[in-house]
Amino acid sequence: MLVPLVAWRYLYSPKPNRRVVMTAIVSFVIAAAGSLLFLYGPKALQIPSAIIAVLSMLVGLVAALLRFFTPFATISVTSVLIGTGVLAVVWSVSHGFQGEFKRKILGVNGHILIINPGLPMDDWQKPVEVARQDPRVVDAAPFTLNEMLAMKSGRSASVLLKGVQVDRVGSILDLPRHLLSGSLKDIEFHPDTSPKKENQALPDDSEETDDSEETDDSEETDEAPKSTGAETGKRTTPPCTSARNRMPGVLVGKILAGRLNLKPGDALTLVSPFSELAYSSDESAPALKSVDVCVRGIFYAGFEEYDRKLIYTDIRLGRLFNPIGPSGHHQVFGVEMRLTDMEAADSVAAYLRGALPDNYKVVTWKELNPQVFSSLQFQKLVVWLLLFFLILVAAFGVLSALYMMVLDKRREISILKALGATDSQVGRIFVGAGLFIGILGTVLGEGLGLVACIFLRSYSFPLDPEVYFLSVLPVSIDAVNFIMIAVTTLVLTLLATALPSLKASRAVPLDGLVIRRRG
Repeated sequence: MLVPLVAWRYLYSPKPNRRVVMTAIVSFVIAAAGSLLFLYGPKALQIPSAIIAVLSMLVGLVAALLRFFTPFATISVTSVLIGTGVLAVVWSVSHGFQGEFKRKILGVNGHILIINPGLPMDDWQKPVEVARQDPRVVDAAPFTLNEMLAMKSGRSASVLLKGVQVDRVGSILDLPRHLLSGSLKDIEFHPDTSPKKENQALPDDSEETDDSEETDDSEETDEAPKSTGAETGKRTTPPCTSARNRMPGVLVGKILAGRLNLKPGDALTLVSPFSELAYSSDESAPALKSVDVCVRGIFYAGFEEYDRKLIYTDIRLGRLFNPIGPSGHHQVFGVEMRLTDMEAADSVAAYLRGALPDNYKVVTWKELNPQVFSSLQFQKLVVWLLLFFLILVAAFGVLSALYMMVLDKRREISILKALGATDSQVGRIFVGAGLFIGILGTVLGEGLGLVACIFLRSYSFPLDPEVYFLSVLPVSIDAVNFIMIAVTTLVLTLLATALPSLKASRAVPLDGLVIRRRG
């Protein structure tokens, strides 16, 4: 009992100072008022009120500490508190950025893609079958991806038309959660939405459709929208619906919709800029050069690049912009799949490479965006190193405070040794004092950091999507990160007690008891 009692006595020094008490009370009241203003006040005052609330809480905590502890202990706890709190906030924001980037990028792409490099894919059923045999694969499906020109009322934009299997896209992509209006059912390919190539029947791909009934593209309707070139200059896009016909449906990104002034129910013209290219002797030209489609819904992925360029449609429409392969069917771009655990992408890709022919290329989500994810990993390392040094500075504050305490308590250390205290017991006194400072500073710092993170996440701090690719500041409050920060802080604080504890344990009793004469 001697060691913890003496350590507590060196730290605990209650001072019934009225000014300190009033400062603490006023600070906490201001912090509470700032929190209420943040939650229920006008939007323009949220940021100032949040800053005032956090700073007032910090001042209140320091005043409360000064009421019960010595100035040495208060300064040390405050340094650990600030370092830990800043580390918690910055690390949560950094972790939020990384998680949001992954979620946004993988929300519109599968965890693994199988493609035929440089060429469309003709025999896609085999990769799909092989992928679905792996229990780690949630689902797999073919998709098309074509660079197009979207035109409406004299406005145009370069877009990517992605054709997906409507009945399976929800198990592979996050598209259903991104929809602001419309539904996936609205873009299903129906018999009366079949575009025709200059009034000629299109090849029937029904026999190779996977798990869904394919529409016979040869079916004729008098009012079906015809494929026409872009050579007419200004053209009048027909309405989305008529008495006998419905146009093929698409889903467009929010930013693209704003750029072209689109809303659900509007008609849009899609033109393939590669429709005139020559194809090899074993391929037939695409069935379509351009098509009039109907905007059936708007999606918002939250990633500026996708919301500005991507358009979704049924794969049966997207394939008509691809050539006909040796099998006699319109080809696809590739196969994409979702995994039960995205981190298992490398092992699943190795299995697929061994099970598929060499002409297929298997690309994981890491390989699909190597620069983005490598930069995120580097950023994570840099942020951690910088914040590690911030905690290290706080640990040096604890070291200096304990060292000054050893010098201040030389007489008491000498008396303890004269009464029989061992070197180990004296050293443990200051180790215990430093550990208490680290624990208290960590708990208060992480609590203050948690409050700041909640403020930031509740406010949805806006960002410039053209710079950060995200529209709001992402904040990830993860218990594992907070535990890791606490462990790091306590370890550094414990190491900082080594030198003062060693000096105290080696003190000679006579040195502290000798009274030097003056003059």
